[in-house]
Amino acid sequence: MKPFRKGLITGVLILLPLIASGQNLQYFMGQGALHYELQEYEQAIDFFRSALQYPSPPKEVYAYLASSYLLTDKPDKAVEITSEGLEEHSESLRLGLLKGEALIKIDPVKAIPVFEEIYSMMKDDSNDSENISINLITAYLGQLHQQAGGNAFERNEQRTAISHFKEARKYTPDSLSVHNNLAYLYIKNEKWKEAAETTKEALELFPGNENLLFMKAQAYENKNDPENLLLAAEQLYLSDPENIDKAIMYGRALLNNNEARRANAFFQGKIEENPSERRLYRTLIEINRQRMNITGLLKILELKLAEFPDDRKLLEEYGRELIASGQTEAAYAHFDSLSTLHHSAEYARAAARSYLYEPDFDQAITSYETYLAVWPNHTGLLGDFALVLKEAGQIEKSKLIFQNYLSSGSDPWIALQYASIIHIEQKREDLFEILGNSKFSALGDLLVIRANEINSNSVKEYVDLLIDLFNLYEQTYQTVSRDAEAGLNELMLLEPELFTNYRKLSFINRALEEFLVLISEQLSFGTALYILDRTGEVHQNSAILNHYTGILYYQKGDDLSEAKQRLETAIRFSPDHEMSHLTLGHVHTKLNELDRAILSYERVLSLNDQNREAYRSIIRLSQIKGELDTLCERWLRRYRQDNNNELLRDYLIEALHRANRFEEAQLVLESK
Repeated sequence: MKPFRKGLITGVLILLPLIASGQNLQYFMGQGALHYELQEYEQAIDFFRSALQYPSPPKEVYAYLASSYLLTDKPDKAVEITSEGLEEHSESLRLGLLKGEALIKIDPVKAIPVFEEIYSMMKDDSNDSENISINLITAYLGQLHQQAGGNAFERNEQRTAISHFKEARKYTPDSLSVHNNLAYLYIKNEKWKEAAETTKEALELFPGNENLLFMKAQAYENKNDPENLLLAAEQLYLSDPENIDKAIMYGRALLNNNEARRANAFFQGKIEENPSERRLYRTLIEINRQRMNITGLLKILELKLAEFPDDRKLLEEYGRELIASGQTEAAYAHFDSLSTLHHSAEYARAAARSYLYEPDFDQAITSYETYLAVWPNHTGLLGDFALVLKEAGQIEKSKLIFQNYLSSGSDPWIALQYASIIHIEQKREDLFEILGNSKFSALGDLLVIRANEINSNSVKEYVDLLIDLFNLYEQTYQTVSRDAEAGLNELMLLEPELFTNYRKLSFINRALEEFLVLISEQLSFGTALYILDRTGEVHQNSAILNHYTGILYYQKGDDLSEAKQRLETAIRFSPDHEMSHLTLGHVHTKLNELDRAILSYERVLSLNDQNREAYRSIIRLSQIKGELDTLCERWLRRYRQDNNNELLRDYLIEALHRANRFEEAQLVLESK
């Protein structure tokens, strides 16, 4: 934002007609004017102040005195004297102008209404212009509003800044900076419609202006107006066809306008013209990735690799895209070749991992064994291999690899996985040296507790441990959410599921639930409830905690209404928790709220249509209510829409039998 350049008109000669209002007044006015012309402003001030002592001094005395104050850097005095003069001569444009100039020196925003009043008066032809041009006033107003807008922007007062720049545009429509700043503010505040209108109006005055065209294109892109976006982008591109940024914008605009073939051909042509321009490849790669065009994506990557054969990041990206396209063997061969070429264990690791996206454990295990023969002490290969063996169920073999890993590796997650498959009744030094200071320390403590008998003498320890476990769960959940968002935004292949944070979250969730079950089953109702409630004071919004507290009340307590309330709270925090709905159905059943129970069980089936307990419960309650026929009709309609659901078919047949609808049951049976 350009700062407002303050200007004064005090250098303009102020003609002072020496009106004969008495000899003494004329003398002081004359002497004041003489000293003013000689630039002796302090002496002029003394004479003009003396002239003001006489009755009804003319407006020129106020004007000369105010001008002298301004020229001696006394704007406060100038404001005071012009305000006094305007009380006597309210029609004086000159006094208003001098007051406005004085206010500019004090607070430019306060000068705006003064100049707006002058502007309004000048539009009325009945006022004497006093040789002041209306163009001068509009220039002042434009500059003042522009300065005020810039200051508001620096204070992050966006709406005020926009308001001032709109006014500046009204008074100085030929100012390019005003249009640029206003359009920029609209874009910054995501007011795409206003930004588009502003740039359109500005381009009528400044056709072909590059900055305005860029902002116009940006506005139309975000306004979801692909046709106008294309027009703006094309105009920019044609103004400088050699400019890569403009070419990329034009190609993207073609794509946004559903002209994918033209966009692809355009970029292909640009790549032929500029084979070493990486941005063109990257843009075309992103376009193909967004369109899920794996074939096109691989083709562009191959073109880029031909131009940049030593680009390691590009080589790795090509391998990942081979995996994403389902070409596992090609991906393995690609990374295997890189591992040989660069003698790299990390590329070997990537090659072995190629078999873990659509898990082929036999091939993966063979690959790890091959590479470990070359790099026997590589912790990355050892850690991966140990986890793969554990996942494949080869527990004893995995223990040996875990031990090899721990001789030099220190990843607490891998140490925890080893601890989870061995019986540890106390904190083993080799493991807890790694786990103790890690975020997984609570899980290590839990493994020790699980290996020993849980008892009521360790209540505080259990509360602290539960709180730590919930903290770990919440932190990991946030990490998983960020990973998922990044994956969607970048449309990039993530790691195999075995190595993701999601796998860690599942492990933590399972361990947490197992501990809650231990507490609920092995401690008295009162002790277990105390532990859960103390934990709940820290984690009030935990669906899991409310779920297990509800189960505790249901299984051991005598307050079913409290069980219902806790389970309903759990569902409010996690509407898709299958077991909360199932248990709530059981609670409704015990409370003889059969309609609500059936609704809960149906909700279970909407989440998991393979839940046998929900099917059985619905049949039993419908029979009690005498509504088996209604149930049969509902499930027949569902089966017609989902006739591959074998479990639904089995329980539909059972319901039909119980309703004595044997012929229909036979038809459903024969439909297999």
